[in-house]
Amino acid sequence: MSKSLFVVKTAPDSPEGAAAYNDWYDNTHLAELLALEGCTSAQRYLSDDGETYLAVYEFDCDADTVKARFGAAFPNMATPVNVRMDPPPSMEFFNIYG
Repeated sequence: MSKSLFVVKTAPDSPEGAAAYNDWYDNTHLAELLALEGCTSAQRYLSDDGETYLAVYEFDCDADTVKARFGAAFPNMATPVNVRMDPPPSMEFFNIYG
């Protein structure tokens, strides 16, 4: 079965908004992504400067399928809380190599 990663880089919009941002991400948004069909794991990382987060979601299907599932689910997901939009979050999809 194909495997892929969905990688998202985000940050809170301010130091004051960081607690609400992390609460939304940890207690709402991670569960929304883990509920997508084929999502097998999720992990968040914090940059060494403490300002940027990287979320890595592993799927048991190819990246095109993940894009379609995420795109279909996104309109029904909870509104992001205190996410920095300048620069906006970055999202990348990767298929397993080899």
